[in-house]
Amino acid sequence: MTTSYEKLITSVAVVLLVILIVFPVFSILMYSSAETTFGTSYSGYVDIYKAENITPPHLELNRIETYDDYLRNVPNATGNYLFGSDNPEYSSNIPIGMAKLGNYSVYLFDRGDYIHAVETDGTSSREYNISPVTVAERITPVVDRKTGIPEENLTKGYSINRLYLLAPGKYDINATYLDFVTVQRDDMIRIFGQNAVTDHTAARFYGNYAGNIITVVDKSTTEHSPWLVLKESTKTNFGSGSMSGEYSLGEKYIIPSVPFSATFTTQSGVNYGPYGDTGESSHSDSFLSSSLGVIGFLVYLFAIYACSFRIYKYFFRDKNGGEINK
Repeated sequence: MTTSYEKLITSVAVVLLVILIVFPVFSILMYSSAETTFGTSYSGYVDIYKAENITPPHLELNRIETYDDYLRNVPNATGNYLFGSDNPEYSSNIPIGMAKLGNYSVYLFDRGDYIHAVETDGTSSREYNISPVTVAERITPVVDRKTGIPEENLTKGYSINRLYLLAPGKYDINATYLDFVTVQRDDMIRIFGQNAVTDHTAARFYGNYAGNIITVVDKSTTEHSPWLVLKESTKTNFGSGSMSGEYSLGEKYIIPSVPFSATFTTQSGVNYGPYGDTGESSHSDSFLSSSLGVIGFLVYLFAIYACSFRIYKYFFRDKNGGEINK
């Protein structure tokens, strides 16, 4: 006769077998349903200053090498808060560079929504904030590569943002401005028609027209669904001191499952070159990867076999415990 214990064990085997079968099917469905805007056509613009009919800045911007360099040149410098100390108010502070206005030096720091300036002539100093002014912008929708329809809330392009410095003494106020160029791109991965990954890849490029890139500042943001696990994330920028700058964002997501997981990798980048050349691009890939290894996979197969055998033994036997004759 069938005992309560046998019923319990068989019930557990049924549930476990369903889970072991559903998990890989779920992974395959997630992988096959994924749609992405990554990999749409590369966008590039040549000489955005000429295209926008804007006079470029002519102030020389130099790198701020070290905190000690700043201390040596700014009288009564107050601590290292400008270089990202433990104070939360300044933790995101990023040194941009130093501009020369005659006998004056102006040290600039990126604080997100505004720029902080420290002006000194070597004997005295003053500090003030600058709100960037957008003088040109070209933002276009990201187009779905399959349907050709513009994606809602996804854009790409650039903006030229101007920083008007306060003119010390009798310095020509018409020459006291610098620019930074923001290049950005949005991309998304949908799974089952729902947004699973949204990347906003963006960077600010500080430099001189027809000159070197001085500083590249990360302005990217990412969002992903809670059932996706972010396994890897890399952010790289280079170009400080060179003729062009580039920022790239790479990520790897998985949907945990057995015996394999749906894996999604993304790579996007923006760049800014001499004479106001900009560009952006992206790429993504998806595949099924093993989540158990060789030994784990063998254990997985054994678990399926053990559950199946338990169920078979429970249902296909006669009252005396023997197997039913077919």
